[in-house]
Amino acid sequence: MTPVLSERTAHEAAHDLSLMHPAQLSPKDDSVVARDALDDTDGCMDDSDCEDELGDDLMYPFAGCWWDSECDSQDDLTEDHGTVMRR
Repeated sequence: MTPVLSERTAHEAAHDLSLMHPAQLSPKDDSVVARDALDDTDGCMDDSDCEDELGDDLMYPFAGCWWDSECDSQDDLTEDHGTVMRR
């Protein structure tokens, strides 16, 4: 299984275990319109800022690479992620 496929599979499974995206971006202007409620999630204000702060997070809503580029791993989980999944 490719890293992208395995990370996306883990991402979707984590949704089933109640995890949300750390930031939801507006399609109009790429500003943050919603955040998860976890205390240990880094804050960000827009698409570029969020990618820098949260791009390694398993729950970041956009893939860490495209088919024609190098892939950045998206496998970080915080302590609060673990707490939510264990509930």
